[in-house]
Amino acid sequence: MKRIFAVLLALSLLLLAACSKGVSPTEPSPTEPATEAPTEPSQTEPATEPSQPEEKGPFTVTYAHAQADTHGSGEVWVQLLAEVTNTGSEPLTLGAADWTVCTPDGTELAVRKGVSAYPQTIEPGEKGWYYDEFTVDTAQTGELAVQYDGDALAASIRAAEQSGVRYAVSDVNLKDSVYGGVELTGRIRNDTAERGSLVCVAAVLLDESEKPLGVVYTVLGSPLEAGAETTFGMSSEMLPPEVKSADIAQVETFAYPLAE
Repeated sequence: MKRIFAVLLALSLLLLAACSKGVSPTEPSPTEPATEAPTEPSQTEPATEPSQPEEKGPFTVTYAHAQADTHGSGEVWVQLLAEVTNTGSEPLTLGAADWTVCTPDGTELAVRKGVSAYPQTIEPGEKGWYYDEFTVDTAQTGELAVQYDGDALAASIRAAEQSGVRYAVSDVNLKDSVYGGVELTGRIRNDTAERGSLVCVAAVLLDESEKPLGVVYTVLGSPLEAGAETTFGMSSEMLPPEVKSADIAQVETFAYPLAE
C-alpha cells in the first residue's frame, strides 16, 4: 500500500511541475516586432515651363508675355503680347496666329486663335507685335506664360509680295486717360497715289529698356484719300493698372491700309 501511495505522489509532483512551466492563456504570446521595408521618399519633379519651339522661318519670337489684372468692372482681363523680329532679308507678312496663355506652372488658361499683328508687314530687322486682350474666368492675376506651336506660327508668317504701305504719322501726343489707361492722338497723311480704304493706326508702347507694355490701335471711320491728311485718337483701359504715361519712354506708331 505504501508503494502505491509513493507512486501516486510521484505522479502528482510531475503533473504539478509540468503545469507550472505552461503559458497562461491570458498572457500574450511573445512575437517579433513588425518591421516594414523602408520606403523611398516620393520624388516629385518641380513644375517647369515647357521650352518654346525653335522658329522655322526667317523670324524670331523675341518676346512673349501675358498679364492678368482686375479692372474696374471686377473682371480679370488678360493682355497678351508677342514680339516677332524679321531676321531674314525680305519683308514678311504677319498673318493671324494662335497663342496659348498659361499660369506660371503650365496650367492652360486660354487658347487665343487668330490673333492679329501690328503692323501686318515688317521689313528685314523690323519688329511686329501680336496683341490681344480678353477676359478669363479665373482669379489668377499677375504674370502669365505664353506658348505657341512653331510649325503653326511659321505657316502664319509668310514672305510678303512687296513692302508694306506706311502713312506718315506726326504730332503724336500721349497722356493718361481720366478713365484709366492712356490716350494717344496725332495726325496721319497719305503720301501715296492710292486711296486708303481701311486705315489702321497702331502704337506700341515701350519702356526705357524697350520692353513692350501694350498696344493701342484704331481703324479710321472713313477712307484716307491720296494726298489727304487727318487726325486720329485712340485709347486703352486694358493696360496693367500700374502703367502710366510717365512709364512709357517710346511710342512706335504705324499707320497703314489693312490687307483684305
